Amino acid sequence: MRLRSGGVFFLVIFTFLSFVVQAINENQKEGYATLTEGLIKVDGELNESEWQSAPIFTGFITRDPDPGNPANRETEVKILYNSESLFIGAYLKEDGKDNILRELSQRDDFANTDHFGVFIDAYKDGINGVGFYVTAAGVQLDAKMSAMGDDFSWNAVWNSAVTIKEDGWYVEMEIPYSALRFPDKSVQEWHLNFVRNIRRIRETSFWNPINPEVNGFFNQAGLLKGIEEIETPVRLQLYPYMSAYANTFNGEQTYSVNGGMDVKYGISDAFTLDMTLIPDFGQVQSDNQVLNLTPFEVRFNERRQFFTEGTELFNKGGLFYSRRIGGRPINFSKPYQELQEGEEVISNPSDGKLVNATKVSGRTTSGLGVGVFNAVSAPTYAVIRSAEGEQRQVQTDPLTNFSVLVLDQNLGNNSYVTLINTNVLRNGGTYDANVIGTEFDVRDNSNTVRVSGGGAFNKKYGANLTDPEGFRHNIGISKISGNFNYGASYYLESDTYDPNDLGFLFNNNSFSKSFWGSFNQYKPWWFLNRFGINLSVRQEALYRPENFVSFETELSGFFITKNFHAFGMGVERSPYGEYDYFEPRRSGYVFINPPSTSYRGWISTDYRKTFALDVNFNQELFAFRQGPSTSLNISPRVRVNNQLSFVYRINNRLNQDEYGYALFNGLGNSDAVDYDPNEVYFARRDRRVHEQILNARYIFTNRMGLTARVRHYWSEVNYHEFFSLQPKGEMLETEYQGKNSEGVSLHNTSFNAFNIDVVFTWVFLPGSELSVVWKDAILASRNKLAESYRENVDYMLGAPRSDSFSFKILYFIDYHTMRKKFRSNSNPIG
Repeated sequence: MRLRSGGVFFLVIFTFLSFVVQAINENQKEGYATLTEGLIKVDGELNESEWQSAPIFTGFITRDPDPGNPANRETEVKILYNSESLFIGAYLKEDGKDNILRELSQRDDFANTDHFGVFIDAYKDGINGVGFYVTAAGVQLDAKMSAMGDDFSWNAVWNSAVTIKEDGWYVEMEIPYSALRFPDKSVQEWHLNFVRNIRRIRETSFWNPINPEVNGFFNQAGLLKGIEEIETPVRLQLYPYMSAYANTFNGEQTYSVNGGMDVKYGISDAFTLDMTLIPDFGQVQSDNQVLNLTPFEVRFNERRQFFTEGTELFNKGGLFYSRRIGGRPINFSKPYQELQEGEEVISNPSDGKLVNATKVSGRTTSGLGVGVFNAVSAPTYAVIRSAEGEQRQVQTDPLTNFSVLVLDQNLGNNSYVTLINTNVLRNGGTYDANVIGTEFDVRDNSNTVRVSGGGAFNKKYGANLTDPEGFRHNIGISKISGNFNYGASYYLESDTYDPNDLGFLFNNNSFSKSFWGSFNQYKPWWFLNRFGINLSVRQEALYRPENFVSFETELSGFFITKNFHAFGMGVERSPYGEYDYFEPRRSGYVFINPPSTSYRGWISTDYRKTFALDVNFNQELFAFRQGPSTSLNISPRVRVNNQLSFVYRINNRLNQDEYGYALFNGLGNSDAVDYDPNEVYFARRDRRVHEQILNARYIFTNRMGLTARVRHYWSEVNYHEFFSLQPKGEMLETEYQGKNSEGVSLHNTSFNAFNIDVVFTWVFLPGSELSVVWKDAILASRNKLAESYRENVDYMLGAPRSDSFSFKILYFIDYHTMRKKFRSNSNPIG
């Protein structure tokens, strides 16, 4: 019955959408590159004779703030090429050099500066490509662009230079063919576009116009012609590294020296092999640890470069969560379960040991993208010590192989279909796991109507598995171009679906339908440059049994003024409350949240100013029983000059008279008075979160900078009253008061997480980098609530802390460049 009603539902929506047709501007510009035999020096001067005769790309059209108009300032671009590189020269006219904003920043950060960029889709599939940018301060940015978004963690090795003149600024770029992927053809024809951003007036313009009412980017690009008889060079690049660490924890010091290498090898003109051998990720930014009161694990961002760079294929379908690799051991709790009398766990690593990782990715001329990923982690052991001092090991993670296979076929009209398979093989008796899934996005000829969806099936292999397999599927249909867009979607997860061996899913057992509509005004109107209004309706139930979970409506909007201040607001209504089947942590029980209404608002002032401010406010009000939930986030930012800047964030949240599962603190329940393990205890509590983050940076040059990040997270939970939750959601009074025989609370919690990350980076040669990092970390939790913020800080600073001081040097070796130099040096002179 469910599937039949869902089919009728989508048939009605599709029929309705089929009447909507919107034409797309098919005016596509063409430009030509010029072959050069001479030596081009990348110095930002454009004074070689070849530049003077090259055809000009000009006539930029605005996208922001007022789409479709000629750009306020003229831009002229020229393209040269030879057998090894593509050269781009741009003259960006301006009325005086003081009008050119040029704040220094680290790589891949636009900051408060003008910038120029080029976009290349060499296979002309209209979806995938690369972008190279240079700011007026000479800072490089580059990104891989796909249906998954822009991946700025991708870093190619290329050259650029900028000069500032009284009548504007000049950009010169050399992009070696080793940084590009293009078809093996004698005559090349690529999708191409250029962008110019004039930060002073917040204007963004493109050579080939980009209409914000049309979905997609490369499908609105121009054409580059004139490149002939170029070949993909031998793309072999080595990144050997050496690092050294001095670590201190609770007064004990350890030292280590590491070495390894990353390898990039072009298997063909389209496919690249990436390998990391004996990787070292010790310098990545610290995770934002939090006090987790939910029944689900916390999802942390991936910051290891190998797992963020060039992974757009592997991220399709949402089945790959790379933090599983080298993450928490699967049997992490096993040592505590096997403790015998008088024993204690003296070592239990919370992260696995990654041995190596490899990925192969690329796309054929027929538009088939192929991605193969494989990683191996070594066994992990905990150490248990007896009362007599004897030690024994307990394996918490076996030798494990992780693999991902992706096949992604581009179709016409910016459409695609994808097949994804993830697999985890573990040595020994621990189970293995496999997930196979698909994702598709199909659009009509006008790029107006989209049908998208996917599905997945997981299976575990091993003995004594309770739920070895499960599935999910979803489908949606929507209008995606124009001012007014709308759509509907359907999503289902079985109660046994579990992709979490290599993926991430908060909870399964869900069935939902949603409708949405939006109106976006892209042209200036009244005192606004742009605004948008969104309305959505969502209903959710369990997959099994088919119990109601929630019905929610949401109305929101954003507005950008002509002074480039932005603000927004929204309201969300849950008129029937929420039936939460996961918070009780026991099958067959439900916790019923009362009906509620949430209000939110935000403002963001103009970032061009020396001082800017972001403010976010949210409050949820409940119809009865539960108190309000309020959050306020304030973030001022100060740019002292073009080198020094600060961003400070303070986030506060207060949940008053919140009802939730009664979690134990570190004291456990062994001495709890009137505690019955057969009961499900809920409690009325107050929860506070106070978080402060300070980001500071001083950028010496466009290749050297110092950044500092300080974060303090403090959360306290004060339990007031306890109840016995019944299976149907009723909460009864109980004799249990959440204390032990000494009257100490077993639930009150005060949690602190404190981190300092100071990073000095110097790119001393293209692709080569020296980094020096100091990290300081404190994690402290207790059952005593603090009397004041100062008292809490004093307690926290007295807790055990870990310090790490490290340096790492990474050197870039390009086989093609080294071979040229060797041949040049070996030629006799005279």
